[in-house]
Order: sequence, then C-alpha cells, then structure tokens
Amino acid sequence: ETFKLDKIKFKDDDIFIDLGCNVGVLSCLVAKLNPNIKVYSFDASEISIACLRLNCLDNRSPNIQAFNKAVGTENKKDVVFTSNSKEVSCLIEEELNTSEKRTDIYKCDIINIEEIFDSSLLGINHVKFLKCDIEGGEFKVFNYLFKKRPDILDRIDNLHMEVHSFVGHQELREKIKKRFEKRLINTI
Repeated sequence: ETFKLDKIKFKDDDIFIDLGCNVGVLSCLVAKLNPNIKVYSFDASEISIACLRLNCLDNRSPNIQAFNKAVGTENKKDVVFTSNSKEVSCLIEEELNTSEKRTDIYKCDIINIEEIFDSSLLGINHVKFLKCDIEGGEFKVFNYLFKKRPDILDRIDNLHMEVHSFVGHQELREKIKKRFEKRLINTI
C-alpha cells in the first residue's frame, strides 16, 4: 500500500528503477507482477545485491538487472560504506557520526544519477516508476537534479522516496511535492 502499486498500470517494456533496493523485495514483487517490464536495482551492499540475485532466481524474475553501485551526484571509485544497524543498509562512512556503531564495511563505486539516464550503462529515456531510498543520499541527488538536470525529473512518471531527516529535508519534500504533484506516490 505504501507504494500504491495497484494504481500503476505497467505496460510492456516500462521501466522500474529501485535505488537502494536492499535485498530486492520490492524489485522482485514488481518484476513478478509485471514480467514484461525492465527492473533496474541499485545498492551499495554487495550482500544485498547477492541476495537480490538469489531472489531473482527463486522468483524466476529474469527481468531484473542488479547493480552493486550506489547512486549519487558524481562518479567515484571504491567508496567505503558502512552499516550502523543490524539491517543491510549502507551509509557513506565519512558522513557517519564517529560515535555510531559500525557493523559492516562495504566498498563499491558511486555512479552519477545521469549515468542511468544518459550513458551507455542504461541510457533510459523514460521511467514509469522510480523508488529512492538511499539513506540520505536522496537529498544530494534530487537537489542536483533540480539545479542541473530538471529534464531528468520530467522523465520520471511516478516517484516514491524515503526522505531522511537531514538539514533541509522539509524543503526538499516541498520541492518534490510541487514538481511531481500527482506523479508523487509517497515521501516518507
């Protein structure tokens, strides 16, 4: 119900993007219910991506492509991520408060959000549904898109985003609500 998937009418070859897919519960559900769409899932945790790939096999969902990459505003190699909980959830290590408990360390590349839309990686022209839960990274990514690439925002039909409580999160929520209006599924 949070994602209002019953209201989205996917057609063949539509695209669903899951930024911060974790183990792929939502990606697998969408792929299974819509076997003729393309699902692109991104996560910084190699463990999450490995689980997602197993879930794809278990659910017979060949329409999912899983990327062990974080999404941000610039391309970076071998960025260190860490988890501060028992969940498989990643934060850029340098952005964590040093007093927070770290349980796991991950290393992966960050790709610029533009790479998904404009490059040879995927070169996506249009997205039916974009889910974004990138542990605070959504603030940088969406402010970047508002300032430098508003055309990409126009290429997203439906958006669900978890907005974490960073400085300026309320302003970001308002900008997103105004820009997406009826195309906004939810911000939590």
